[in-house]
Amino acid sequence: MSEGPDNVMPADLDVEKRAALWDALSFHSTDIISLVSEDGKIQWTTPSGARFFDLHDAGWKMKPIYDLVHDDDVKRVKREFYSMGKKMGSIVGPVTFRIKARDGSWRYMESMACNLLDSPSVEAILSVSREVTDRQVALIELEDSESRYRRLVERSPESMAVYRDQHIIYANPAGLRLLGASNVEQLSRYPIVQLVHPEDREIAREAFSPVEQGQEMNSVELRLVSLDAQLIHAEIMGIPIIYDGEPSVQLLVRDVTDHKRAKAALEYQTLHDPLTGLPNRALFMDRVAQALNRTQRIGGHLIVMLADIDRFKIVNDSLSHTVGDHILVGVAQRLRACFRPSDTVARFGGDEFVVLCEDTEDLTSLGTLGERLVSTLEEPIVVNNEPFHISLSVGIAESTGGTLRADDLVRDADTAMNRAKERGRKRYEIFDEKTGTEVAGRLQLESALRHGITHGELRAYYQPVVDARTGVVTGCEALVRWQHPEQGIIPPASFIPIAEDSGLIVQLGTWMFAEACRQAKEWEELIPEGRVFKISVNLSARQFLDMGLIAAVKDILSAANLDTNRMHMVFEVTESMLMADPDEAVSILNAFRNLGISIAIDDFGTGYSSFSHLKRFPVEALKIDRSFIIGLGADNDDEAIVSAVVQLAHALNLQVIAEGVETTDQLLKLRQMSCDFIQGYYFAKPAPADELYSMIERPFEVPGLSD
Repeated sequence: MSEGPDNVMPADLDVEKRAALWDALSFHSTDIISLVSEDGKIQWTTPSGARFFDLHDAGWKMKPIYDLVHDDDVKRVKREFYSMGKKMGSIVGPVTFRIKARDGSWRYMESMACNLLDSPSVEAILSVSREVTDRQVALIELEDSESRYRRLVERSPESMAVYRDQHIIYANPAGLRLLGASNVEQLSRYPIVQLVHPEDREIAREAFSPVEQGQEMNSVELRLVSLDAQLIHAEIMGIPIIYDGEPSVQLLVRDVTDHKRAKAALEYQTLHDPLTGLPNRALFMDRVAQALNRTQRIGGHLIVMLADIDRFKIVNDSLSHTVGDHILVGVAQRLRACFRPSDTVARFGGDEFVVLCEDTEDLTSLGTLGERLVSTLEEPIVVNNEPFHISLSVGIAESTGGTLRADDLVRDADTAMNRAKERGRKRYEIFDEKTGTEVAGRLQLESALRHGITHGELRAYYQPVVDARTGVVTGCEALVRWQHPEQGIIPPASFIPIAEDSGLIVQLGTWMFAEACRQAKEWEELIPEGRVFKISVNLSARQFLDMGLIAAVKDILSAANLDTNRMHMVFEVTESMLMADPDEAVSILNAFRNLGISIAIDDFGTGYSSFSHLKRFPVEALKIDRSFIIGLGADNDDEAIVSAVVQLAHALNLQVIAEGVETTDQLLKLRQMSCDFIQGYYFAKPAPADELYSMIERPFEVPGLSD
């Protein structure tokens, strides 16, 4: 273009054709081609330029082009055009600026200029311009959007980074803080995977590979190591982007360290006992199940030991739960120190602890393990400088790779532990087939008893209570019997303990009291005028503490509607029931008295009470336990004890009933001691109601009445 526009024409064209071709080109071109003087005035322009600038009046040639340029752009435009200098053919641009169109609006123009001032045929600056308003507006909007996005990224609390060729090239302030850097240059020194924990780097490479190839990246959780050596649990997502004109990867890094810690803490709390810090039932059962799976796959055997603190309820009730908690912590520490790190010691709840031992080939015999566990509490546990002597009852169950479930193994250990308690406590028992058979029998009997209670298989038997002075039957004790449809009458000793353990004793006891009241109503009209007949019913410890007992008794009495001038109900309770919580016992006994029920203490002499304690309780009678009656006439100590009990009871205005009397010698001794009432096989065994009534009608013959 050193010689102006003529050199773009074909060389073989004559002047007319060249002029025609130029006219056609300039007329039909959408670009604006103009000739501008050195001082910026438009000398000539194509029709498109005339239309754009509305240059149809005679004075348009006098207008400098700079008058149409936006004030904010004019200096820049002049500077660009002046930069061409004086050299012929020098070019500037493209230059983008705003210029006023014919309608007065501002449009964006992109221009290039060529210095043809020294061309004889032109003597001007050639300008080629194109309107780029739409493109420029879009570009401005894009830049504005990017600016807003950048500000958002800069201010975001979420950590963001951009990397290319395995090196970070940008990180927002949150990202810099997270990774322990003050500027991105510190991060860019290292390949990005070096910021990942060594154990997670292969996972990182696999996760980043798709996004580095322009594909989507799935979220991945990685451990990062910051420049200041902090371990960070991070959830990372990445997207492919163009950054500074080149393909890159943008990462969103969310710090989940606190979440992981909170989750771990919650999981720990879920699976550990808050008091002792030991694994709880859920975690222990899971470990037993896993251990059993291993033994079934690869052989070996394992042991579960269940330990229960003996008489721990007394500690809690008599001292405080705070002291009890300290003792539990002490027991946990002793047990943990007693076993290998690979063994699991857990708290099952309450005062029960369990131990799981795997790979027990290197351990000693089961008996030695049991002795070790029991002996861990030989030394007292000290709480607030006070020693507490605690003992354990331990049950041991072993699996040798059979098909036992975790529940089965723990159940067997629990069964053995209960056997240890039955045999005296502070000992261990090992589960065997015989024990399992006995347990299965107990479970079957419990199921049958549950059915029997609800299907009318219980029977009430009555044993007379005889006036020691007259031989008159003044009352009776109601006793439950079980008429099994296949086994016949089952004695109480066979099913009462099962009822106690299972909780059925409450239902059974309620039935017994209701049946005794019903029978009392039947006998009511048969009792002579002026004579009061007493029917006593035993209360179990569970019944005594049952929240619904008083309401149930009240309802039964209301339904029976007894004539209290003839029939009187008595509850028999034991010393241990009263002494467990004396204040609560007084409250319950007073409630019974208000309902018209008398109280007798059963099995007196076998518990821990004393006559000083008895004064607190609203009782009317004592029943001397049969263990003292047996020795009358043969054991001077028993005679002295019984005589003293009778005298002290009378001093407190309490009546005395001797139970278990079977011989004439026993009866005579009791009469000599002024015992008030006699109960036992000497007069009659427990019998159905119709047999008892015949005894009520006539007095028994009592030896020594004539004396």
